Amino acid sequence: MDPTNRPNSSRHETLSSADRNAINAVSEWLSPVPWQYFVTLEFPWNVGQMAATVELEEYLNAVEQQLRESVCFIAGLEGKSKAGINVPWHFHMLVTASRQIPMDLLKELWWAREGRGTRSELHPEGDSIVVLPFEADRHGLEYCLKFANDCRGDWMFKWIEIFNPDIPRSADHRVVRRRKRSQEPESPRQT
Repeated sequence: MDPTNRPNSSRHETLSSADRNAINAVSEWLSPVPWQYFVTLEFPWNVGQMAATVELEEYLNAVEQQLRESVCFIAGLEGKSKAGINVPWHFHMLVTASRQIPMDLLKELWWAREGRGTRSELHPEGDSIVVLPFEADRHGLEYCLKFANDCRGDWMFKWIEIFNPDIPRSADHRVVRRRKRSQEPESPRQT
C-alpha cells in the first residue's frame, strides 16, 4: 500500500472546486515545512471518532516524550474509503521534528498502544502503522486532507508555527493586550 503515489488522486478530482481550492491553499501553506514521514495509522478495533482523536494525541505525546522535543504534525482523520464507503476511522499524517525521528520509534510506540494489526506478506510486522519517507512530489499532504471538508473526515495539526518558516513568530500576548487596552477609548465613569 502506497497511498502517496497519487499525483492526480481521483478523490481530488471529484471534489468541488471550493474544496479543491481549500486543500490546495492549505497544501501550499504547509509546503515549506520539512516533513520527514508520511504515516498511515489504523486501529485493529472499531474505534469511534473521538476515541481515535484522543488515541492520536496520546500517541504523539508519547513520541514527544521519547524524543524530548516537539513533534509537528498534520493529520487527516477518515471514516470513508476512496470509493466513498464507510470504513473504520484511521489517520493519514505527516510528521517532523527538529532532529530525525527514528522510524522504529513511531512503529514501536503505535504497536505498544494499538497492536500490530494484520500481518501479511506486504506488512510482515503488521499493518496498523505504515511509515514512509516523505516525498513532496507524491502529494502526501493533499492525501492527508482529502476528507477535510467531509462529514466522515476531519483534520488536526500541532506545532506548524514552529516548523513553517513562512509563519511569523507569535508576539508576546501580554504586550499585545496592553497595547490594545491603551488604544481603547476610556469608558465614561458612572456615578
